[in-house]
Amino acid sequence: MVPIVNAKVKEASFKNIARPARKSQKILLCGWRRDIDDMIVVWRGSLPKDFFVPKSTEKILLCGWRRDMEDMIMVLDAFLAPGSELWMFNDVLEKEREKKLTDGGLDINRLVNISLVHREGNAVIRRHLESLPLQSFDSVSSIKF
Repeated sequence: MVPIVNAKVKEASFKNIARPARKSQKILLCGWRRDIDDMIVVWRGSLPKDFFVPKSTEKILLCGWRRDMEDMIMVLDAFLAPGSELWMFNDVLEKEREKKLTDGGLDINRLVNISLVHREGNAVIRRHLESLPLQSFDSVSSIKF
């Protein structure tokens, strides 16, 4: 068992806690809040070789809209397998949505691994959700501004 060590980094204390071994998991950080000064410390280590090469395509439903949506899309494009789909479901009109993404720095034509599918609607209204093929998605994420 490794002892607990306290370290100070910019007035934030971090504890290294020894945990029992468990099945490895993949964690993908797709966005962050720009108004929070807390930071996450990630210790350097070796990653499994298949971490950067997903095994199969994914179909993801993203409900909601944030001002940093273009950043999230670029991160997903970097990590997902070629041929993956990102369905964007929110109440922002499609033309306005494309303009916001472009104004934020996203060049939709330069996406390599994912294709965007736009659907308009409100995720809290059941009949709007029922218009989507919900059973076909590998994962669903709900985000707020």
